[in-house]
Amino acid sequence: MQMSNTRLPLAPVLATLLGGLSPFAVPPATAQTSSPVVPTKTYELKPIKVRVNEGEKATLTLELSENAPDGGLVFNVTVKPGFKADVAADVDPFEPTVEVEENETTATVKIPIRTDNLTEGIETVIIKITNPPPGWIPKRVATGAPADQTTVYIRDVSPPPPPLVINFTKSEYSIPEAGDSSEQIVTLRASRELTEPITVNLDMSSPNFNNTKGRASSRKGIAPNGRPAAFRHPCRGRGDYTQIDAVEFPAGETEHEVSILVCADDRVEGNEDFTITIKEGEDYSVGETNKTTTVTIRDEVSPKDGIRIDWSTRATEGQHDHVLFKVEVFNRGSGRVKVDYETWDQDVHRYGYAPAKSGLDYTATSGTLTFEPGETEKVVKVPVLDDAIDEGNEYFWLLLSNPQGGAFVSSDRNESRRIGLIVNDDPLPSAWTVRFGRTVSQQVVDALQQRFRSR
Repeated sequence: MQMSNTRLPLAPVLATLLGGLSPFAVPPATAQTSSPVVPTKTYELKPIKVRVNEGEKATLTLELSENAPDGGLVFNVTVKPGFKADVAADVDPFEPTVEVEENETTATVKIPIRTDNLTEGIETVIIKITNPPPGWIPKRVATGAPADQTTVYIRDVSPPPPPLVINFTKSEYSIPEAGDSSEQIVTLRASRELTEPITVNLDMSSPNFNNTKGRASSRKGIAPNGRPAAFRHPCRGRGDYTQIDAVEFPAGETEHEVSILVCADDRVEGNEDFTITIKEGEDYSVGETNKTTTVTIRDEVSPKDGIRIDWSTRATEGQHDHVLFKVEVFNRGSGRVKVDYETWDQDVHRYGYAPAKSGLDYTATSGTLTFEPGETEKVVKVPVLDDAIDEGNEYFWLLLSNPQGGAFVSSDRNESRRIGLIVNDDPLPSAWTVRFGRTVSQQVVDALQQRFRSR
């Protein structure tokens, strides 16, 4: 039999499976392929935007879609510059990773923002998650963008004001000792304009109390208005200036003048000095330069034309019409000088005498004495009023003040004021003395006299 060379078409190959299974056709050249597995584990950095002030920390939260596995997860964090920001200048160094502990779904990261004391407006930096662990991808947010980054808006903070420093404008001041009393000036300086008033504490001291150092008066402030004119200033005894413990430095200024009351006297003692030191305070610091100043009081009192009360007389009721006071000028110069005088009542017993009352025991007297060139003495006459009541001896004062023409009133308190004495010559009514005795009778007279005066 002869074989033909004709090629027959291919036919399906039938295969019979063992075990009685039905045969099936296997199509030629058929390939089987599998779809890739899409990860479903996502992370998200929240919030998308955060606003902080300079000097604060931006707190961000990394949130996972499922719990972190055993051993936890570590995500890398980087910072990129945004609008106007300089990462090196605006962000402090921080840990560049965030770790989510096992079985946890969140972790936080804090981004410290620097304070640069510059006025530059809003700046931004971008915080981004990089190189996440295998199998984790950023979640897609509503806008379609990956939630692997956050924008931090940095709000500008105005720089704080510089420290406030107080000092004196000069290390030395020189002020005159002139007139009855005079206010002289030293000046405080602030390193910047004050936004609100502050109290500056001072320490005034005179280390050595001798003729080359000033002496502080122990009295502060102005005496009560009821005092006579000669005593209406706080200088007392041998005080040269008045003490100041603190002054108020007003707002809106960089310099403030401090008035110091300098007390004039009639002593020829040369220049005197004292110091003023600025003490530390809660609202300011003290500068190293000129924190202490020396104040020199220039002795400008002339040794000539001193005025004093030399002596006074006593007047007996019914016998003398006046109490006389001799006022004299010592160390007489060549010009005209003047001085004021006035009488003054007190309310206390003194030297064993009762206080007299003007209008009842004597006539109040005041005026100005004028000493022409060459004159050295004047007499002040104070009229005495007679009564018929035995009230004991009484006294009043004559005071000198307000010297003029270059003169000065003696600093001796017994010469700038002097007592005038009224001697009583009225016996008690004899009937009262017989019936009540002299002591009780005197008490009755005193009570009647007091009632009479109070009307």
